[in-house]
Amino acid sequence: MSMRTTTVGLVALAILGSMVADASAQITPPRRATADTIVDESAPRGPVRQIADSTASDSVLPMVDRRNQQEPWTDAWGQQKNFGLAAAEVILGNFIPEVVDEYVPSRAALLISQLSPRSWARGMTTGFGWDDNKFVVNMFSHPLQGSMYFNSARGNGYNYWQSLLAATAGSYMWECCGETHLPSINDWFNTSIGGAAFGEMMYRSSSMVLDNTATGSERAWREVGAFLLAPTRGLTRLVTGNSARIYANPIDNNDRIPDRLENYLAFGTRVVGEDRLNTASEATAFVDMELIYGELASLDRQQPFDFFTLGVQLNFSDKQTLGRLQIRGNLRHKAISDSERVTSSFLLVQDFDYINTNAYEFGGQSVGLMYLQNRQITDRIRLTTQLYASYMIMGAVNSEYSFAAEIPGIRERLREYDFGTGSGARVGFSLLRDGHRWIETEYRAQYLNTLNGSNVNGQDAWHIIRDLRLSVLAPVTQTWGFGVDADIFWRDSFFDFEDFEDVSQRSPQLRIFATWNPTRGG
Repeated sequence: MSMRTTTVGLVALAILGSMVADASAQITPPRRATADTIVDESAPRGPVRQIADSTASDSVLPMVDRRNQQEPWTDAWGQQKNFGLAAAEVILGNFIPEVVDEYVPSRAALLISQLSPRSWARGMTTGFGWDDNKFVVNMFSHPLQGSMYFNSARGNGYNYWQSLLAATAGSYMWECCGETHLPSINDWFNTSIGGAAFGEMMYRSSSMVLDNTATGSERAWREVGAFLLAPTRGLTRLVTGNSARIYANPIDNNDRIPDRLENYLAFGTRVVGEDRLNTASEATAFVDMELIYGELASLDRQQPFDFFTLGVQLNFSDKQTLGRLQIRGNLRHKAISDSERVTSSFLLVQDFDYINTNAYEFGGQSVGLMYLQNRQITDRIRLTTQLYASYMIMGAVNSEYSFAAEIPGIRERLREYDFGTGSGARVGFSLLRDGHRWIETEYRAQYLNTLNGSNVNGQDAWHIIRDLRLSVLAPVTQTWGFGVDADIFWRDSFFDFEDFEDVSQRSPQLRIFATWNPTRGG
């Protein structure tokens, strides 16, 4: 199976798994074990208990209040903190790619697995540089690898911030000692920060699939599904025996299936032009999947990603099937007003962007402050307003002169995108009717100062990226509808190097599609 097929499958599983979890929670409750008040003392401690005698009573397994009884060394799923196992899984996560680099012919030909104490010492003493890998490798595959490090800790009882440290450490271990390439600063940032966003999203998705009270084949399939979504977490459950134990699920819905969980699936046709839409060569098919996890207004705690959104677009007949992956999760939030008609909040959010199409490439890791307001205009119509100021810690965008990038060591290829950092802003409005999305628009502007790429001989190069989107959706039934949206991407690139001319790019896109929302009844 190719890397592209595998990664697309993992992303699709994240959303499809949530659909299955939501459907099972709302339509067909899973089989649950029964228990009396007898508790097996060998069970995971903290917020969950193992059943000692599943035949003693027909009552539903009682939940244990996590907020009152969670031990400081366990998580909401009863997993005790296990530093040794987490560290072993991080090391395993680096060992497997090293084996691939050594024995897969296409990777072995690069001679990057000739490791020795000398190569390790060089990696730890020479400092960080930049690399020339493909966009999909740097901006998607490395965050995916980082999610493995992240969930090595997250699945072993550690919280989001502690797991972010694990992703940072695992990435550094790979950069200094996992290959003979000199360490890449872009890889370190994308793997650790992007891995945290990717990893927490996959951890939450696997939690929606898991059910500690299920038995038999249902339990087996749930554990397999969770393993595919978060492999290192699944490995932890196997090693500790939690994948087979029957015990209570977390008491707080935010730790498993949140009170609000919405999935949108759109499929249709799209045309993309150069400068103008009438320059598009042909219409191609696409599938778009959106997940909204959690209800911000009802959150009573400050846990990262208790509220997050996930957007995935699969483009057929494009250079990459996975054309878009965007994750936004709240890190902190503060309610400002909460009246009958208007609610508003400030959010500290983390964003992961990956867009890879024939038209353009854009991605990166950013954090920002968002103002979010929900205003009930009438009993049936609600207006949502978003104002967002952000900073992109490590970003990338296509550029005509990136081939001139200064790359230490042996070049593998000529890169087609610049790395950079800079501030950004967004403003968005959504009009909902009877809870259905009706009209949406968003404008985004991002400044990216080139750190490596077109900034030849130390001369400045920078990009101003803008995107404007307008969507109109019309529900036909509670679950089905149709829609159309228009999107325009602009890139204005400026170069101080006298041999490079400034560039302006404009790429419009039109999509016509049907929508399906399986989380709505009807």
